[in-house]
Amino acid sequence: GRVAAMLHMGKVMFLTLRSNNETLQVVLRAGDGALDTAAIKATKDEVCVGDVIAAHGCPGRTKLGELSLFGDERPRIVAPYVSTDLVTCPDMRGFATLQESELKYRYRFLDMLSSEKTVDCFVTRHKVLMSLRSFLTREGFVEVETPTFHSIPGGAAATPFATRHHATDSDLYLRVAPELYLKQLVVGGMERVFEVGRVFRNEDADYNHNPEFTSCEFYQAYATYEDLMGTTEHLLRGIAEEATGSTVVQVRRPDGSMAPVDFGPPFKRVRVMPTLEERLNVKFPPLPELDTREGVAFLVQIFNERGLQLPSVLTAAKLVDKLIDRFITDDVIEPTFVTDHPVFMSPLAKAHPDGSHTSERFELFINGMEICNAYSELTDPVEQYRRFEQQMRQREMGDCESQAIDDTFLKALQVGLPPTAGWGMGVDRLCMLLSGSASIRDVIAFPLMRPDSARDARRRARSASFFGFDHHMTSFVLKSLEAELERRGELRCCNQLRALRQTLEATLRSHDVHGGGSGAGSGARAGGPMPFPCAAGGSMDFGSMFGSPVLKLLMAMLCPPPMR
Repeated sequence: GRVAAMLHMGKVMFLTLRSNNETLQVVLRAGDGALDTAAIKATKDEVCVGDVIAAHGCPGRTKLGELSLFGDERPRIVAPYVSTDLVTCPDMRGFATLQESELKYRYRFLDMLSSEKTVDCFVTRHKVLMSLRSFLTREGFVEVETPTFHSIPGGAAATPFATRHHATDSDLYLRVAPELYLKQLVVGGMERVFEVGRVFRNEDADYNHNPEFTSCEFYQAYATYEDLMGTTEHLLRGIAEEATGSTVVQVRRPDGSMAPVDFGPPFKRVRVMPTLEERLNVKFPPLPELDTREGVAFLVQIFNERGLQLPSVLTAAKLVDKLIDRFITDDVIEPTFVTDHPVFMSPLAKAHPDGSHTSERFELFINGMEICNAYSELTDPVEQYRRFEQQMRQREMGDCESQAIDDTFLKALQVGLPPTAGWGMGVDRLCMLLSGSASIRDVIAFPLMRPDSARDARRRARSASFFGFDHHMTSFVLKSLEAELERRGELRCCNQLRALRQTLEATLRSHDVHGGGSGAGSGARAGGPMPFPCAAGGSMDFGSMFGSPVLKLLMAMLCPPPMR
């Protein structure tokens, strides 16, 4: 395991090892096995906090009852901790939790070493994905994979990432949603399908958005959005129990406070337009009129009267969506279904048959975040083509998130899509809720980071040896080479190499005695490059020497190729 802490007390030495998010104490005592005081002191000089070591001994308990491994020989370093960059690496005397978010996310491996909570978040994410797949499989769904590259971006209102395929001389887009392909599979006869995978949206990052994220979408033939509300309740209730052990979880509010969320009771339901009229104290015109120039002017007036910031594109869909965020969902904590959106907000959803011009759609909000989006699918190819045309008109008005016409999908609808309900969920946001995380970047192993060349330059200036070949690494390599030569029976070369290594180590110990070290247990690794005396006078820097072709020359001299 990795050494997380060390304590040397003369004839006794304690090392705390961490492996797979578990800790174990190793106790080295003079007189146990091959250990004596000199061996323990040599271990103190050789091993550093951060090294990965292998220890051998017998398990037992200390006088205080702590389960420990009582070593009977010196621990063996299997992966040395040789970095000297004190800007990015944990304190050489121990692993202090990283406080700066920039370093946490850019160097995730250090965050994991210094914070068990980070690893716990990733374990929770694993449990969520396993539970999600298990539930859908039990319900008869088949997991499939659809293309990541799309010739026409569709399935969601989002700006895609664009790329180019040189072999076919065509423009391609990273998918913003797998929806249209999954519905084509339903047309083909797979009546229950789902996919868990990455989607990409060219948008800014904030506490609950990342341009690359994981979604789950499933499609069920002969079901409606009402059916999927019950499915959603059972699914999330089961995931919460399997991931946290309870249906009640503590979620982190945007202000940093914690609030309980109970997935046990039936989720609350609110309808969009009646709720907006109640909270705004206004009477909206009929929805077909709202999606006109006059209707947009009416909505803009509402924004101006209340001092709200207008969206960048003035369409009825964008304006109503902003009002929903501000007056319905921002204050939601408990799971709440927001239902029956206007048809002009839902280009792929089926309209209610009552002529209300609302769609059979719901969004699930928890703690102010959209977690799920689902609706009864529009199956009429003529109406779908009209909706696509409306989206194209909005695109001409400057809404780059509007969807384009997909001829292949329209042809699939002409073949016949059975009555179907579709459902999508952002997996990362659900993991945020269940792990009590404040940011979506906490549950993504390697979130997207902005370029930071200025910081990197300062970091390199402070420690140019971050990726260097320092004295400890030199000693480690020499020992490994020495063991290999001895195994191969190259005793003459082995003896020469051992003499070189012992001279180097003696010089390092002398350097520590005269004040060159930087603290107990840190050896020569925490200091800078040290001149090494050579027989011809002057000095040479072994850190530079063994990071150069000289190492290859040395190995060629000690291990000449066999004669043919």
